[in-house]
Amino acid sequence: MAEAAARASGTLKQYQLDAVIDGQISPEKPEVLFKDLEAVGHGAYADVFKALDLRNNEVVAIKKFKKKSREEFDDILKEIKFLKGIKSPHLTNLKGAFFSTNNKVWIVMDFCQGSVFDAIQALKSPLYEAEIRDISFNVLKGLEYLHNSEKIHRDIKAKNILVSDNGVVKLADFGGADLSKKDGRCNSFVGSPYWIAPEVIMAMDTGTYSYPVDIWSFGIFVIEMAEMNPPLFEMQSMSALYHIPQRDPPTLKADTWSTEFRAFLARCVAKDPVDRGTATSLL
Repeated sequence: MAEAAARASGTLKQYQLDAVIDGQISPEKPEVLFKDLEAVGHGAYADVFKALDLRNNEVVAIKKFKKKSREEFDDILKEIKFLKGIKSPHLTNLKGAFFSTNNKVWIVMDFCQGSVFDAIQALKSPLYEAEIRDISFNVLKGLEYLHNSEKIHRDIKAKNILVSDNGVVKLADFGGADLSKKDGRCNSFVGSPYWIAPEVIMAMDTGTYSYPVDIWSFGIFVIEMAEMNPPLFEMQSMSALYHIPQRDPPTLKADTWSTEFRAFLARCVAKDPVDRGTATSLL
């Protein structure tokens, strides 16, 4: 059925058709299933829209990819396969993947009103310790699920932590995420510069890294919530990448934070990955 529907379009390339046959992407045309309500984000590779699912009147988010080269498609398909393997209230979950009428990929996800980054910018001030504690708990629950599923997010930061209309905090943006090998190791350079763990930067020398990279990035995200920006943000990104492995672990600047909060952060940003807490132990 899927193959017949795909061939009926007459325009899919073989590698796109293979994704339909394999059940990764639906042959249904999303333009008749969803109605755009408003644009909520624009990027180099995709635009994101708030939309209405006409089948059940559910509000969803649709990520519409702009380009369709073979290399870019392979990356998109990797993200789709990753999303199909996860299901948690602490993650933005996949609702479907489609080829539009012009054969661009649309990924349909849970809709969330905004990100933690948006909240910080709207407030124009850092978050309170109690607010950071509540958000951190939910992010750690999401990381616990991913790590127990042998998956690494690799891009934890405020822009990738979303908040739903009813206040549920969810991890999002799994474009850089990876299914780890059975020993939990990865070796590719993935992540956002200011949040990236030292061992990712040094991966070409040391070989591999694992789940603790998410804990480091989570710790930098905690500082971001407490200070509005990650450490070294005043530097150019390439300079920050040089200094992260060289410097001592970052700490909070103000002396108003509790001793317990400082100790919690220190467990997240230990330079040696072995010394970091796990998502479970930090809960």
